[in-house]
Amino acid sequence: MPGASNPQAFNRYSYVMNNPIRYTDPSGHTHEKNEWDSCAGHGVACYESRWHEAHGYQKVGGKWKYTGKLNIRDGDIAKEVLGEAGITLEGSWNATDAVAAATGVFDLGNKILGGSQPGAYKTVGSLLGGTVSMYDPSYVPLHRCFGGSACAFTKHTVYFYNSSVTKYKTVHELAHIIDWNNSIFVQFPKEGVILSYSQAFPQGLANMPITDYATQNLPGTNWESWGEAVGVWVYGSKYPGYKNPLTTQQSNFIESVLTQDGWQ
Repeated sequence: MPGASNPQAFNRYSYVMNNPIRYTDPSGHTHEKNEWDSCAGHGVACYESRWHEAHGYQKVGGKWKYTGKLNIRDGDIAKEVLGEAGITLEGSWNATDAVAAATGVFDLGNKILGGSQPGAYKTVGSLLGGTVSMYDPSYVPLHRCFGGSACAFTKHTVYFYNSSVTKYKTVHELAHIIDWNNSIFVQFPKEGVILSYSQAFPQGLANMPITDYATQNLPGTNWESWGEAVGVWVYGSKYPGYKNPLTTQQSNFIESVLTQDGWQ
């Protein structure tokens, strides 16, 4: 009997505690929460709270106040906020992966905004150069991410091939998309040139990499150094594989180009 303390559990002829709107029973043995729509059957107030929490608001003194503290309750609101950034989910996503992707987008946007104001998703969207399609881990691209577990391919596509979706991977791959859709004018002694963000990104000491993966650049590129640097800029020492902090010059560069304040 699933949950003897609940009187509904004693009725063995009922389905999911007589609440099929909120729960499902894929195993036939116990009810499970609807991971895509946790507010189903709970009214408008639940959806209002869900929206605010997914945008970094908390209720303080009976009023919603932006605090930057995130709570993405389910897959539906994750898809909704990703849409605000111009990101669509392609393939067979589960709610947990959708929430992880949305969390990464929020964390990146919230960092760009300094953690003090709403608008995280739209801020990221303004840097992506248009709509971005994200494919779930079960989707097998022809290139198979060239042996990697996730990859940005073209200026508007991200694959989480054969790997779990995490907020960290989301930030890293979106850093590539941002890099390929933006450029910066750099003044050299005699003339100026237009470079992508990764091309202009200041290099640190060779014996003090930000992460080990930051050294895995394809010949002639600085892509992975840039992607890992943005991840460390957002998450600091919590970023997977973290080894060394960003230099002041690197941190200032990332902040200035992502906030589009210019870089000297």
